[in-house]
Amino acid sequence: MGSSQTSTLADKAQSAVTELNLFIDERRRARDPVRSLEAFERELRERFRAAEAEVMGEELGRFDIDTAVIEIDGVPHRRVLRSAQTYMTVAGPVSVDRTLYSTREDGDRAVPAMEIRAGIVEEYFTPLAAQHAAWAVAHLTPQEGETMFRRMGAMSPSKSSLDRLPKALSARLEDDRATFEERLRSEEKVPKAAHTVGVSLDGVLLPMKDGNAEEKRARSRADERLAKGPAGSAKPAAGR
Repeated sequence: MGSSQTSTLADKAQSAVTELNLFIDERRRARDPVRSLEAFERELRERFRAAEAEVMGEELGRFDIDTAVIEIDGVPHRRVLRSAQTYMTVAGPVSVDRTLYSTREDGDRAVPAMEIRAGIVEEYFTPLAAQHAAWAVAHLTPQEGETMFRRMGAMSPSKSSLDRLPKALSARLEDDRATFEERLRSEEKVPKAAHTVGVSLDGVLLPMKDGNAEEKRARSRADERLAKGPAGSAKPAAGR
């Protein structure tokens, strides 16, 4: 990371922390309670969040490499440009300048070394933020997840970001499913007293409310066919 960016990020983080401390000191000197506890709690959380985000941005910037040439998987990549990028942290979005590198061969896209070193997920989420987002969309729709995060007042991924994340993670899982499943099984501990039970249900017919059983039996007799079995019944749908 360049010295100028280090200084800028450190200054922003220090400023946010200073403002937070001033706010806390002011309230500690106050004798009377705030007029609205809800408003105070919102402001307090926002100040803590802002300070946390700035400190997180400062730390994220430390993963950047700003040099002429680096090797990625043994392949030389040359510096092509530096630009700012917004990343989603647990404390909210932060903007960090990072250096992009490329092999400069046709078709190869520029790679930000910072994202690789920091473990940024899908070019946007920090590792912990990605875990929170993935958990949310495993239990809620992307729209509900967006609403939940905004109500909580910290990280604020959009509906579209929450929609893309599980699809991208699933694609990565499928690329190496066997390895992941083997690792998962190796970490599972099955109790000695555990038993396996299998249940299979087939050939079941359920009586239909409007099955016209008598009409069906009469039609069978008229066609000189043997009328037997539960007329007016049907097989249940799979999974019912």
